[in-house]
Amino acid sequence: MLSAADCRSVIQHDARYQRARKLLADDWQSVDTSNPLMSELITVQDLQFAQALQRAQLVPLTLDLADYGSVMAFLNHHQRTITTASQQWLTQKFK
Repeated sequence: MLSAADCRSVIQHDARYQRARKLLADDWQSVDTSNPLMSELITVQDLQFAQALQRAQLVPLTLDLADYGSVMAFLNHHQRTITTASQQWLTQKFK
C-alpha cells in the first residue's frame, strides 16, 4: 500500500516519481542532473519507491527484485550509477 506521500508523488508526477519510472524503464541516463559531468546515482529510496509502484500495480513489473538473476543483471548494467547502499539493499535478501 502506498503512503500519502507516495500517492502525492504519483498524482503530481514529481521528480521522485519520474526517477522511479525512468529506473523501471531502463532510461536512467535521461534523469535530469544539474551537473552534466556527473551521473545521478540510483539510491535506496529510488529502488524502494519503484518497488512500491510495482506492488501497487501502477507500473508494469519490469525489474523483479525477488529474483536473483534479475537483480544481478540490474547491478551489472548499472554498476557505475548505483550507490553502495543500494547494492547492499538489493542483495541483502540473497545472503
